[in-house]
Amino acid sequence: MISTKNFVKKAQVSSRVKIGGEIFTITEIIKWKMLRCGQFYHKYSLLDQKGNTDYKFAEDPDSGKFIFVKIFKLDSQNSFAPTIEVEGKKYTFSYGEIWHTERDLFNKSIPEYQEHASIATAVLVYGIANLDHLLSRDGYYIEKKKEPNTKKSKKK
Repeated sequence: MISTKNFVKKAQVSSRVKIGGEIFTITEIIKWKMLRCGQFYHKYSLLDQKGNTDYKFAEDPDSGKFIFVKIFKLDSQNSFAPTIEVEGKKYTFSYGEIWHTERDLFNKSIPEYQEHASIATAVLVYGIANLDHLLSRDGYYIEKKKEPNTKKSKKK
């Protein structure tokens, strides 16, 4: 096994490296200085035999080991399988898929959630209805601004 120091000395752009049984070509070498300790480390961009450039390889000077990474993009809409658990039952639910869209149908609603929301709303309304005072309406309505009279009066 080659040490990180010896690898850094020998590695050049277009050098070929074998990682995990696969052959890669180094396409770029970047030397980074770590601010915390002043040491340098090297990051290598790699090309696999199929032409993929989604690989990075770096040394970890603290441990003397190498780090190999395949870069990939997450689909921001479907990165995680959204599930909601209610009373031990799991439901697949995608907020962006059904909320206020043409797919916002009654059969997509979660019965336990609907029941809970109904009860919570009923308790809130019952509590407000039984207050011993009226709720303030200050600031509830916005008064229309009166437009200034721009007509000049004629002096007689």
